[in-house]
Amino acid sequence: MTIKKIFKIAGIVILILVIGYLSYVAFNVAIGKSKLKGEWEATSANEGCFQNIKFHDGYGKLRPITLEEVEEGEITKIRVWMGWHKIKGDKIHIEFWNFKEDPLEMKFNRKDTELNLQYRWKENDYHCTYQLIGN
Repeated sequence: MTIKKIFKIAGIVILILVIGYLSYVAFNVAIGKSKLKGEWEATSANEGCFQNIKFHDGYGKLRPITLEEVEEGEITKIRVWMGWHKIKGDKIHIEFWNFKEDPLEMKFNRKDTELNLQYRWKENDYHCTYQLIGN
C-alpha cells in the first residue's frame, strides 16, 4: 500500500467520524427541545392544581420538569416534584425521580402564553390554566 492510499483512507475515516458526530449532536439537540419550555404559573385552577410548572430543554429524551404543589393552612407547605417529561402530540408523560410516584399523564392545549392542562392526580381530576412567565 502506498502512502497516498493510506492518507485517502485516513481522510475518509476522519470525514465519516466528523459527519457522524455532527449528525448525532444536531439530532439530540433538535429532539431535546421542549414545546412548552419556560415557567408556567397557575392563573385559574381547581384547588389542588400545581402552582408552578417549569419545562426545561434537555438532550435526547431527557427533558427535565419541575412541578410545585402548594398547600396553604396554618403553615404553607411547598412540595417540589422533579422528573423527566416527554411530549407526544397533545399528551405529556412525566416520570418522577425525586419521589416514588406513578407516572403522570397530562393532556395539554397551548395558545401563545396560555397553557391548559387536564390530568388525573392522586385520584382527582384537574383542569388547570397556566400563564407563561419570565420568557
